[in-house]
Amino acid sequence: MTQDHLSFARQFRFAAPYIRAHRGKTFVVGIPGEAVDHPNFQNLVHDLALLGCLGIRLVLVHGARSRIEQKLDDAGLQSHIHRDIRVTPEDQLNLICDAIHEVEQQIIKAFSRGMPNTPSFGMQNSVVSGNFLAARPVGVRDGVDYQYTGQVRMVHASRIDAALDSGAIVLVPTMGYSITGEIYNLSLEEVTANLVSSLRADKLISLCSKQRLNELHEVNETVFSILQLEHAVAEQADPDALVRAALHAVTHGLGRAHILDYETEGALLAELFTPTGSGLMIVERDVEKVRTATLDDVGGILEVIQPLESLGLLVKRDREYLEQRIDQFRVIDIDGMVIACAALFVYPEAETGELACLAIHPDFRSSGRGSKLVHHLEHWAQSQGLKQIVTLTTEGLHWFVEQGFDEASVEDLPAGRRELYDSKRASKVYRKALKSL
Repeated sequence: MTQDHLSFARQFRFAAPYIRAHRGKTFVVGIPGEAVDHPNFQNLVHDLALLGCLGIRLVLVHGARSRIEQKLDDAGLQSHIHRDIRVTPEDQLNLICDAIHEVEQQIIKAFSRGMPNTPSFGMQNSVVSGNFLAARPVGVRDGVDYQYTGQVRMVHASRIDAALDSGAIVLVPTMGYSITGEIYNLSLEEVTANLVSSLRADKLISLCSKQRLNELHEVNETVFSILQLEHAVAEQADPDALVRAALHAVTHGLGRAHILDYETEGALLAELFTPTGSGLMIVERDVEKVRTATLDDVGGILEVIQPLESLGLLVKRDREYLEQRIDQFRVIDIDGMVIACAALFVYPEAETGELACLAIHPDFRSSGRGSKLVHHLEHWAQSQGLKQIVTLTTEGLHWFVEQGFDEASVEDLPAGRRELYDSKRASKVYRKALKSL
């Protein structure tokens, strides 16, 4: 088997649990109008088509802001925005509807190309659009008449479900129809949030520009809690509508939302089918909590520590060793995959704990998980009445100093641990005093 084939096989094995988990689920995908004009859009369509082939029920909602502004500018008309909502006068309604229809048709055309010169050649997805949204006027606020700007009165969820059951991809533009037959211009944020809620969607995927995503990203952070996203959005002068929709959806009960950029080829597939993802996953609470290891985690722990053992950075530990001491290990996992581990070995006679076997999966390093594990084990040691924690390291000298450890000597180790000290490894000893709880 060639290296390329081996790499593919490994990636496919990692993706298999996600393929099974996503099958039959309903995903709402928010697409800003700017994405449709980007050179990577056809690649994005290929990937969306692939999701449909894997049994994922797709509802696409699209905006048209840039196209609307261009049409109004070409016609010499001014667009008025009040409280982040566009006012839609009667003399602008037709131009706005034309802009929305143009984007809608561009998306349908992209799905109708049969994927030439791609592995998906010959696949033509059925894309269904229609009057899925009932609307009512926004009315007058702060003395401003929004005229033909509307708000969602109802999502015709049964119509959308019927289309999804037929195997179609559902496309929802930001237009709604009133009971009197009038057309209203709707906000992308509100339409997206209402679709997620009414369809009881399993995921929301909000697409944005790479610049927008970078503005949200903390250093190497791939998972945001609601609170983190709220803070990030609050710091932006002009928050993205689909980012706000993600915040709204998770706040109101959606398990997970994803924010990723539409400019990077393959970003959608990487986000959904790899543990590292490619954008931001938004959850109600921190999903990467430190927990007690179980026997089911032994294989995952071995995978995390073996690369460091092969480099001589960790003492080699076999499966039997881990199984016998598994209750002394703590792990962090994502979707069942162990990405970090550490152990606390207790020497009660010396009122000391040893922090050992600290390891992070290579794809998840430099993201604060090491510090999270250390802080957890320190608290665990304090709860057992220990006075200090020690650790031995050959390369993490400065990192442990940053965690509040001081350099010590072999003589400072508990007697039982001192007897096991390997002088050939010549590990440095560090210790940290613990406060009583």
